[in-house]
Amino acid sequence: MLRSLVGSEMCIRDRLNAEVMKRVEKLVLSKQEFSHGIPFWGHRLLGDDEVKKLNTDTDKAKEFLESLQAYKTPGQLKNFRYSAEEIKACEPVFETVRGVAELKAFADTLSEYTSYLNSAESVLPEDHPWRTKGHDAKKKLRDQMMLPENRKGSCGTRPTRWRYSCRSSVLMSRPSISSEPSWNS
Repeated sequence: MLRSLVGSEMCIRDRLNAEVMKRVEKLVLSKQEFSHGIPFWGHRLLGDDEVKKLNTDTDKAKEFLESLQAYKTPGQLKNFRYSAEEIKACEPVFETVRGVAELKAFADTLSEYTSYLNSAESVLPEDHPWRTKGHDAKKKLRDQMMLPENRKGSCGTRPTRWRYSCRSSVLMSRPSISSEPSWNS
């Protein structure tokens, strides 16, 4: 009987420590990754205030999680000092980190298109009508992604409809390239 209690205590401690370490690691990696504001098409998607708030919130959540490592046995858990409100206060931080990670992933999926558009723009003549159209689409997309309210859906992420409308606006702004090269330019 005593041996099984010791085993269950070790199981509780190991599961708690594993979960805490997983979340701490995720917070640290996120903080490093997003400290520069997520570059997108020559701009940063997160402003300095957003990055500062994200760093502060991440540090607080990390400290909270690290304080949980002191509770290694069921006896120590009986003396748990945090209230339900204090625990729930960390949840929005994890949702924000998840949302920012999704924003970065979204920006990364568009990077192929934005790179193509930058290349196309650089080879077109200055007075080509597509350059104006491309600049306008670029500005519109970047402005939409810069607004925090456009980046939040029901669970802290971008709405799916907006995600696809941005992708389609990038695709629609691509210049059409004829199948035959023009040798008269």
